Amino acid sequence: MSGGYSIPEAVPSVSESAGRVRSAAIVAGASSYHLPVSSRAIVDQQELQCCVSCALGAGMEVLHPAWPALAPVFHYYITRYEQGGADEDGFLYLKNALQTLATAGICRGSLHDYPFTSAGAQTRPSSAAYEDALGRALARRGLRNRYIARSSSSTTAWIRDQLRVNCPVVLGIRLPLGYPKTFLNGRFEWLDPDAPGSLSGHCVLVVGYSDVRQAVRIQDSRGQSAFDGGGWWMGYRVVDSPVVLEAYALLP
Repeated sequence: MSGGYSIPEAVPSVSESAGRVRSAAIVAGASSYHLPVSSRAIVDQQELQCCVSCALGAGMEVLHPAWPALAPVFHYYITRYEQGGADEDGFLYLKNALQTLATAGICRGSLHDYPFTSAGAQTRPSSAAYEDALGRALARRGLRNRYIARSSSSTTAWIRDQLRVNCPVVLGIRLPLGYPKTFLNGRFEWLDPDAPGSLSGHCVLVVGYSDVRQAVRIQDSRGQSAFDGGGWWMGYRVVDSPVVLEAYALLP
């Protein structure tokens, strides 16, 4: 099962120093942290390949807990059909999706309450939805974007830093062959970076980490009944491996 994230053609290499940087960060201050996440943000993308929009929408709800539930299908429509930010299969490019979030925003769910289906995805939003979304954009502050790409040889160490200042992190990943049925152990963990990979990409939201588990907490978009209350754990060694293709933090 594919999530709908278009894997970039140029895949970055993993630094040999990632493990050392990760270990040094943990030794300097072993801890755990979890962002405040509303259960309403855990959506089920169903048949629509809109994992990128689901992850970004959930990230915006983390940044703005007083907001109503948002509409990932709105963001998907704008990115794919108006901004040209999808490949031929309708899978979104993460960079384009971030740009949509910055310029067009994402509206409240009640203004674009359409199902996670192909027909729902092709429904043009109302003028009220467009207007509402502009007030919920991750707009620039001056010349600076309010999202940043990972900037450390260890993605794990970088994620820990972002979460501790309440910035949710969006990951573009290559899925293992066993997703979503058999890739986790009995503790809902994916710990083996060398597990056979697939050709499919997925986008997920990181909402916490645990140095005891040596893993980050992933919020997926398969609904609350999937995995462990809608989420699972990605081991630090997996995070600092070629599995993670892109990583961006959303800034308040």
